[in-house]
Amino acid sequence: MSQKIIEQARILGDLISQSEELKHMREDEAKFANDPIAQELVGKYQQKQNQMNQAKQNNQEISAEDKAEYDALENQLESNATISAYLKAQGEFSELMDGINFLIMKAINGDSDSCDSHSGGCSSCSGCH
Repeated sequence: MSQKIIEQARILGDLISQSEELKHMREDEAKFANDPIAQELVGKYQQKQNQMNQAKQNNQEISAEDKAEYDALENQLESNATISAYLKAQGEFSELMDGINFLIMKAINGDSDSCDSHSGGCSSCSGCH
């Protein structure tokens, strides 16, 4: 029986590797990796985020200037087309994987076939459709 499960897992893995969600994520990931402006922007954002987190951990007050700089960087991230496309593609792939994992756990636990048992209902479960 375990060989059958392993074979089905291989089939599932092959199907996932051929999915549009993974294809789009990899394409957008490559565009992001080759976009020096997006890379620099993410680096600056992460640096500022680390600085602010460190200040919070040390119970230091965050200045209005630092908060404004952080917010400006966040806005730049959100408006960058390369970053937005990559994050969207990542989200769509994550939804696919969440749906698959949900259905596997549902089968393991012997839950009903209804998506109503999922906390988000069918709208949050790509595997139910």
